[in-house]
Amino acid sequence: MLISIVLSVYNEEENIIPFFKTLLKKLPYESKINYEIIWVNDGSTDNSKIIIKKLLKLKIKNIQQVYIEFTKNFGHEAAMYAGIKYSKGDAIICMDTDLQHPPDYIKVMLQKYNEGYELVFMKKKYDKGKSPIYNLFSKTFYWFINSISSYKIEYGATDFFLLSKKAKVILLANLKNESQLFIRAILQNLGLKKTYIEFIAPQRQLGRSKYNFSKYIKLITSAILTTSFKPLR
Repeated sequence: MLISIVLSVYNEEENIIPFFKTLLKKLPYESKINYEIIWVNDGSTDNSKIIIKKLLKLKIKNIQQVYIEFTKNFGHEAAMYAGIKYSKGDAIICMDTDLQHPPDYIKVMLQKYNEGYELVFMKKKYDKGKSPIYNLFSKTFYWFINSISSYKIEYGATDFFLLSKKAKVILLANLKNESQLFIRAILQNLGLKKTYIEFIAPQRQLGRSKYNFSKYIKLITSAILTTSFKPLR
């Protein structure tokens, strides 16, 4: 069985090596499992590219590495889409490299996949690194999207998730003519067997979040345009 792990990277030079070391420690190493690690460099302007290129030279048993580089910063959703599209795994896991998506949960996600779930979502119970105002804003965002959309999104569901190869094929078919992407919403509404695992997002230890106000507005806009016809009407 081949498991693809899609890693979205944007200016994470401080976190890449600590994350990679943690990932290698936490991956379940079983005789029948091989891994494909897909680095998607979303137009980083720091030393992320140099660091990743050094890691690509490492020869690690049962692990192959793939590198995708954007010519500029197209955004997190585009990075996930590219990684999913070019993945070859029987199951694909998407996660960030800032250690706020703990690799400890990969084993549990794979257990759920082996139980027959096509989709496994990590559901954020709380974010230690964010202020109460941010957490309130997050709840308001989910409420707003669910109130105007025919799509229903589980509160706290994140971009840390697993999808099967079957889910990948259906997802890509749904996104074929889409210019706006909000992948977690589309995945949750594919009608496939899914489950949620709660976790508390740890506080970021190194570097700063790359999501500024304008990027949040862009995400909200994409979410609305992806899930609802009401703005068009």
